[in-house]
Amino acid sequence: MNTPSFSTPADYLIHLLDCAINNKQPAEKPKPFSFEKIFHFAQTHSVANIAFYSIEKLVNKPENPLYCQWQETVKQALVRNTLQRYEFDKIIKALTSNKIKVIPLKGYWLQPMYPQIDYRTMSDLDILIKPADTPKAHSTIIANGYNHMEDSDFHIQYCKKPYFLLEVHTSLMIEESGKAFCDYYKSIWHKTKPTDPSPYCYNLNIDEYYIYMLVHLHRHYVLGGTGIRSIMDIYIFLKSQGNSINREYINSTLDTLGILNFALTAEQLSLVWFNSGESTKQTAEMALYILSSGTYGSYTNLIHNSIRAAAKTDTNNTFILKIKYILSRLFPKLNYMKRSYTVLEKTPVLLPVLWVYRLFKTIFTSKKRVINEYKTADKIIKQKRPD
Repeated sequence: MNTPSFSTPADYLIHLLDCAINNKQPAEKPKPFSFEKIFHFAQTHSVANIAFYSIEKLVNKPENPLYCQWQETVKQALVRNTLQRYEFDKIIKALTSNKIKVIPLKGYWLQPMYPQIDYRTMSDLDILIKPADTPKAHSTIIANGYNHMEDSDFHIQYCKKPYFLLEVHTSLMIEESGKAFCDYYKSIWHKTKPTDPSPYCYNLNIDEYYIYMLVHLHRHYVLGGTGIRSIMDIYIFLKSQGNSINREYINSTLDTLGILNFALTAEQLSLVWFNSGESTKQTAEMALYILSSGTYGSYTNLIHNSIRAAAKTDTNNTFILKIKYILSRLFPKLNYMKRSYTVLEKTPVLLPVLWVYRLFKTIFTSKKRVINEYKTADKIIKQKRPD
């Protein structure tokens, strides 16, 4: 058997993950790489706990205190996932008992497909409800010990100690995602069915679930990037459900949405990383972008893509670029503002007033974040990265 070669610590980390999820014996760590760097990179992508299962099989393991620190990520994942799953089931039961229709999203259904449920951690609990049920859902969630955090652009956030973050969505897509996506997901409830034991808990069928996985991945990818775990999710899903899905329907839908080539590249990359698949120019480019991100993408990538969206033209003129970006952040479009200020649904004339309100609120509550964003944007623009 040939010993695999690794060009970077990221390559070796992916090898460790491949061996963990496919129950293979990992190669020993190449001498030029440090365990510290591999561990840090794994944490950035929220896969340190999975990698440890391969670390355990090595002859030459990391020394303490790193070994204990790495081992602790496994213990934390076990505890966190167990408590999260219990809490998720509890809040879904509370909502459905109040006759609120709920669709659990993302990691909730994917977790059990992994070889061990603690492999796939979740940063938050995501559910979809109907907009009309928002007030009743809010009361139910608060009554179950959660605190209302904020209404962001995409969801309503609630938290509960020790580490439960609940994100309530009333739609799966926002207008900025594109008309094709918005039109497709307007009727998503018609593509679901109730699950036992509650007639108010709904689930996407397996084809729609996978389509949403890829759409969600695409959204993260084009906004700020995504992480190794997202590609691993594809591999795990196809390994578990690949023989059950309607490939013709899925590809046709992805083609209609305009992301078929993206999806096929992501699928091929999952095989490159976790099943000795053949690398292509497209998978190599995608891999490079993903490995420069984190679990949910990097802040720099997010700003970079926002600059590109704001610029559209005049990308060689740094002054124009900067002005366009600043204006796009100071004066968001009406549909963007509606998600945070629902009063605009009935009274759009208040948009200028709420622009001013939003500006002062941001200055007083998020001053450091604004300064950091401006510095990052300025650096990107000077480097002419949007080109």
